[in-house]
Amino acid sequence: MTPFWTSLFAHLKECGREATVFILTLAVLFGFLLIALILQANDLDRYVLPVLCGLGLVVLVSVCVSLRRAWKRRCERWRYSPLSSDELRVARSKLVREQDHKSL
Repeated sequence: MTPFWTSLFAHLKECGREATVFILTLAVLFGFLLIALILQANDLDRYVLPVLCGLGLVVLVSVCVSLRRAWKRRCERWRYSPLSSDELRVARSKLVREQDHKSL
């Protein structure tokens, strides 16, 4: 490796996470530029807007479905779970005892 790249990577290592985010951002932007050039060269740029609208619709529907499922789970969490047979027996006996005390 040349001294330029060695010193660059050493400097980026010293910078921490911010340098990693910077390098990743540059790579993503370069990738988008490359994709845009390929689409333009093959005359596919007229399909970009309909495809993005379709993808946006799919993402919107999936977000709505996810939010609805999360909301239903949250509502169901507060419902009481069914009582076991032992718990039902104890509750019935308490109710019967309270009714007997009231009638006396």
